[in-house]
Amino acid sequence: MRCPTQAVLPIAMAATFGATATLAAEDPAVRKSEEQLAAELANPLAPITTFVTQFRSKFDNGPDGATNYQLRLQPSFFKPLQGGSALLVRSIVPLRKQNWPSGDGGLGDISVLPYYVPDIRSSTFVGYGLALSLPTATEPSLGTGKWSAGPAVLFAQTGQPITWAVWRSSCGPLPGRTAAPAST
Repeated sequence: MRCPTQAVLPIAMAATFGATATLAAEDPAVRKSEEQLAAELANPLAPITTFVTQFRSKFDNGPDGATNYQLRLQPSFFKPLQGGSALLVRSIVPLRKQNWPSGDGGLGDISVLPYYVPDIRSSTFVGYGLALSLPTATEPSLGTGKWSAGPAVLFAQTGQPITWAVWRSSCGPLPGRTAAPAST
């Protein structure tokens, strides 16, 4: 069975974006500030802090075609450092509802990805970091139950009219580290 919000969400988004575009077209001052903000939001190393949310649905899971949902809260913090370098910290906090296989819902494992970027003055830059996965799941089926870590890299290029970035990380379980058992 499909979620009824699937039909409503695209309509609400189109109405919101349509109203924003109409307002921007009527006022050149608003359009300019929106263009500047859009450019900063597209730049992964803009000196701003963001809080992005992402909703994911996976359809047709299991023998009954169940739908699983995930809301990802993704705060991103940027801190310029001396010498033109910067620290970028991205986090992913997954809130999950699984209708198959377990029927569980709650918090999944939280990921934290700190990157060191040696030079942010160039239009092309690389960041190096560490991917950490913390065993914070509220139900065993929503996470791994293990601490995990691994390398992470960020490559980006800023420009007009396109700014793009690629993030890549890989986590593996840390030896001898498991989540503390839940107290009852």
